[in-house]
Amino acid sequence: MENIELTAYVLKSARVSDTKWRLSLFSAEKGLLNVVMHCPKNSRLTLGLTPFIALWFDILVYPYGYAVRAVEPIDTEQFIKSFSSSNKNTALFASWYVNELILALLPKEEGDLAVYKIYKDTIENLKFSLDKVTIEACLCRFEWGLIKSLGYINLPRETSPYLFYQFIPARGLIKSVNGIKGNVLLALEKGDLLAGDMLPSAKRLTKSLLDFVLDGRVLKAKWGVNALLI
Repeated sequence: MENIELTAYVLKSARVSDTKWRLSLFSAEKGLLNVVMHCPKNSRLTLGLTPFIALWFDILVYPYGYAVRAVEPIDTEQFIKSFSSSNKNTALFASWYVNELILALLPKEEGDLAVYKIYKDTIENLKFSLDKVTIEACLCRFEWGLIKSLGYINLPRETSPYLFYQFIPARGLIKSVNGIKGNVLLALEKGDLLAGDMLPSAKRLTKSLLDFVLDGRVLKAKWGVNALLI
């Protein structure tokens, strides 16, 4: 019987019975992967229910789907270090929101190393974010990176920090008499959002882009994040 081994994060888990779970995993090789895990009480497989840490999975491949055979933590220290900041609740909600975005926008079983790296870096940064502004900047960088990686938008060639740009569906970002200033786009591209007043403008842009990309879909965790960041 064929099997695959990969490092993945658990984005979502749903209990089917006392000993059976359905998991949505995210890995560089397979992208989003839905698997079944039979998990008796006190079994080491319960590690496979732990979100926001990298786990090693041994997965059996069946004609009708995938089943977890074994799971191990990549770094046991992550259990202790996870979300140790003073803004733990906000960081946790932010991480669930990141998971929801991945589940909402990525196709199934299509590996994407760039998106995986963006996700991994975001989750690790959120664990140690010391204040709400840092969390907001971290989420904004993730949203921009995800939207770009999925091909919804690209920076105009030779973006000027002094000109204004507007997002037009099917055309992307074009020069305009008003809208988002070029220096904000360049700050987003560099990930440098904590200087000056870049963050509020960057957040407005990524929000409008996500409203378009999600096409009206509501992400539950986003409500929690917004409430905690007020």
